Order: sequence, then structure tokens, then C-alpha cells
Amino acid sequence: MKKINKGDRVIVIGGEDKGKEGVVLKVNRSTDRVIVESVNFVKRHTKPT
Repeated sequence: MKKINKGDRVIVIGGEDKGKEGVVLKVNRSTDRVIVESVNFVKRHTKPT
């Protein structure tokens, strides 16, 4: 099986974002997780300064 590297195009196969496609931004080998572009990002509201 080929390892997933930064810059690879992947399709999410499980969870809330199943079926979404994106580019790998970061790979964490110790926890076997990857950060995929535009998948499961949370925007937080902040007060204006």
C-alpha cells in the first residue's frame, strides 16, 4: 500500500465528511492522521478589537 504524503489528492472514506475530496496539507505519522484541505475546518467567531 502506498503511503499518503503532503500534496496528495485524497477522498475521505468515513465520518461526517465522507465522500469529500481534497489535498493533504499535513501528515502526522505518530497518530496516523492527516489534515485535508477544506475538510472538517471550524471557523471561530472572535470579537473585533
